[in-house]
Amino acid sequence: MWPLRRQRKIRSLPIELTGDDLQHVGSKAVIDSRPPSIRQYALYSHRLSNGMRLTRDASGRERLGGWEVTVHTQQTVPARYRDRFDAADPPCRHGGGEYISFRGLIIEGMAGLSSRLVPSRSWRPPSAECRRICALIAQQPLLWGGCRTIDSIYGDSRRFVLHGDEEGDEFAAYIETFKGRNGSAYISLWTTEAPKQGGSGPAAFPRGMAIARNKMDGPSLALLPTI
Repeated sequence: MWPLRRQRKIRSLPIELTGDDLQHVGSKAVIDSRPPSIRQYALYSHRLSNGMRLTRDASGRERLGGWEVTVHTQQTVPARYRDRFDAADPPCRHGGGEYISFRGLIIEGMAGLSSRLVPSRSWRPPSAECRRICALIAQQPLLWGGCRTIDSIYGDSRRFVLHGDEEGDEFAAYIETFKGRNGSAYISLWTTEAPKQGGSGPAAFPRGMAIARNKMDGPSLALLPTI
């Protein structure tokens, strides 16, 4: 997957674990107490940047990059995610945001390390475009052929992973949507694709643009006219 390839200590995939990796995961009791997605990530998070390193403090709390990760149970999960609760990859809270899954939190964190903005657009109410973006945020997955969605509640926002979450993907491309407190809605395309030499603006990222055109439906593409 693209996020791991961009971390300088991850040179190849799949990751080959060593005895040193196992020294970082803690006792058997710690390992057994973690949901599978967190248990897996703990095996190699120490190879990543400090901001993506998972640790457990003396009080038994999970921390990612120094910030506490609150792992939800079926009793504490926000109502918005209750019907999609997965004990193997549970919703969690981190840095003021709520995430539908731990993997979603990790993907969002890694995406922010190396992504470039391609086009973006904002729309004000009561425009049809503004309503369309709000509908994308509220709509139940799966959208656009089953794209992974990552939700958080910095206001109302959702990220749609168009490319980069499968083995062999060399870069990421994702759509980010956000509804502001004033009712305006925003949509943008981001990618970790290396810009094409001599290109400028959206044209510098032809593969990311092509993926967006192939994955998104017509009304959604119309929200970003430069695609």
